[in-house]
Amino acid sequence: MDGKITLSRYNSNYEDKEPIHIKLEDESSGVQFIDISMTLENFALMLTNLGYIDCEFQLRGLDNVGKQREHKVEYIPMPKGFWMPTKEDAITLIKPFEVDGWMGSVDDVLNHHNHDKKEGCVRVGFIRWTDKSDILSQGE
Repeated sequence: MDGKITLSRYNSNYEDKEPIHIKLEDESSGVQFIDISMTLENFALMLTNLGYIDCEFQLRGLDNVGKQREHKVEYIPMPKGFWMPTKEDAITLIKPFEVDGWMGSVDDVLNHHNHDKKEGCVRVGFIRWTDKSDILSQGE
């Protein structure tokens, strides 16, 4: 699989015991699936060829790694008086459009820049992850 690796050092005014972060992202799914963090001292030890260095890590999104990320935009009609929706309103509005694995962005509904009062709709981005074999079979 193709991917991306990022190495970063966090600088802040607060004591950050783990300022070094190494992140891995699967290119096809866009999922950043591991975040490794360690102290600056342990990072230096690792770079100088010392193995089995202590670190912390978070795994996430593993069920989508290796899949293909798809994106689409839907224009969803807004009910009257929907200019400043709550999070619960937004979830209710996009729920009927979340079919076949598509997940709508609640934040898009809450962002007033996506509202078109004249047309009476809101622009919402949707994403889903599909197996690459599903994509290949659809082209046949």
